[in-house]
Amino acid sequence: MTKSQVPSGHSRRHGVATRGSARTTPAPENLITATPSPIETSLADQARAASWFRAMFEQAPLGIALIDSLDGRILAVNQRFADIVGRSRADLARIDWMRITHPDDIQADLDNMARLNAGEIGGFQMNKRYFRPDGGIVWASLTIAPVKVERGERPRHLAMIEDITERLRTEAELAEARDRSARRESEERLSLAIDGAHLGTWHWHLPSNELVWSATCKALFGLPPDSTISYDEFVEILHPDDRQSVDWLVRQSLASHDDFAADYRVIWTDGSVHWISALGRVFLAADGSAERMEGVTFDITARKRDEELLRRASAEMEARNRINRVFLTVPGEGMYTEVLNIVLETLQSPYGVFGYLDEQGDLVVPTMTRTVWDQCQMTDKRYVFKRDEWGDSIWPTAIRQKRCLHSNEVSSRTPKGHIPITRNISLPLIHQGEAVGLLQVGNKATDYQAEDIALLQTLGDTIAPVLHARIASDREDAARQAAERSLQESEARFRQLIETLPQLIWTTRPDGHCDYLSPQWIAYTGVAAADDHHGHRGRVGRAARLGRGGGAAHLSQRRARGHPRGVSHAGSRAGWG
Repeated sequence: MTKSQVPSGHSRRHGVATRGSARTTPAPENLITATPSPIETSLADQARAASWFRAMFEQAPLGIALIDSLDGRILAVNQRFADIVGRSRADLARIDWMRITHPDDIQADLDNMARLNAGEIGGFQMNKRYFRPDGGIVWASLTIAPVKVERGERPRHLAMIEDITERLRTEAELAEARDRSARRESEERLSLAIDGAHLGTWHWHLPSNELVWSATCKALFGLPPDSTISYDEFVEILHPDDRQSVDWLVRQSLASHDDFAADYRVIWTDGSVHWISALGRVFLAADGSAERMEGVTFDITARKRDEELLRRASAEMEARNRINRVFLTVPGEGMYTEVLNIVLETLQSPYGVFGYLDEQGDLVVPTMTRTVWDQCQMTDKRYVFKRDEWGDSIWPTAIRQKRCLHSNEVSSRTPKGHIPITRNISLPLIHQGEAVGLLQVGNKATDYQAEDIALLQTLGDTIAPVLHARIASDREDAARQAAERSLQESEARFRQLIETLPQLIWTTRPDGHCDYLSPQWIAYTGVAAADDHHGHRGRVGRAARLGRGGGAAHLSQRRARGHPRGVSHAGSRAGWG
């Protein structure tokens, strides 16, 4: 350490002496290294943790607010929260949550908060409305999670909101459309009206097993107008997954004489799949036996498509919200398992991988699905995949090309002992144009469709930026820990070096308190390290005077310029010449 590195207002002393010599020399100034105190290290760790959580708070895709659980005051919000409710962060800091909540939703919120404060629940979720300054109303999905506080502190909680206004508007429109369709269907069932543009009619004479379809009915099944059809041929046109259930419903209607109603899929000769809704009624003969069945059919493909779109939109939003909560609440590598489980559940896939690229570009997979790991019979199972050993299978290709790849074929590239992969999607997680990780799902019961790929890409867009921030934070923590280990090893080597020197070495603080004595000093003077050393300078001086006058051993010290440390030389009367 050089003089320029000594803090202002401090001094250090060094002195080194050998027995029998009165000559003093400065000690090497680089033998003592200043180290941060435990308090300084702890404060630095806390500062880094606070910085990381602040980044997560500000960059989260959810609106987040820290709120006093007793009086509802808003203590802090991120920008997303302010944007959703349409107010500035400064305005929000001056009010409570009730001031921006729709009056019809306040009591339900207060009731939930009362249960939370009483310890009856650990959190809650509800949909509620917020007032904006311009009079507009925004619907939000609200999730409340308590914040751990120190004893004596006021309870606080996190309020996380997602704007669901557009989703609810879409759901309302679809619900209205379904209601209109249901009313239309009810009218059609009651009257069995024939509308040649939309409805097909059919007649089944049971004694002769003759089945007669109208031209419109044949068109709904992809058949030409002059075709003939039997019941067995009808069953064969149905989607394989629907044949057994539809046949059971028909026979149940014939046995019970109840009306028949079923929605099912049919496969046209060109391979396309269409949804059909069919209604039928059993008419009885004079003896009470079933004589014939009359009915109508109509196409509901568009309705089913709308329902599927709504289901997927709802599943996507739920998955994104759950993933965001995992990133905010689950520490360490447990996060990878939780996120992967959500993705696999959403994509209806039993197997999957979620990993990240380290600084060398290798793929690190902190967790695989437990089933994959247990069933895999490879001799070289591992969690880190070196980049130069990737090969050219689907997932390395996806990472290199930075695009999603999928296959609905059995993979021929799996290593020996690996579980069979029948279908899979490999999605590189891209942040600011660079691949930061991999999300892979596989072995869904049915083929992956374009909708599955789009859904996985949407989830990947949510995961990638937060994963990048998490990786950066983990790398900073690793670097800090490595630096701490290096410093500890350096201190150990320095202490070992000091304790092997033959000189008598001691160090003092600026207040004169001696905080270190070398073993040679203790052996020579008989002063133990645990003794009170505040008066050591007086004792050293007295020992030196006695040594000069009576031939006893003596000590002298020298102060090194600018250093509050000393190195002592031991001498005797004979040594003075």
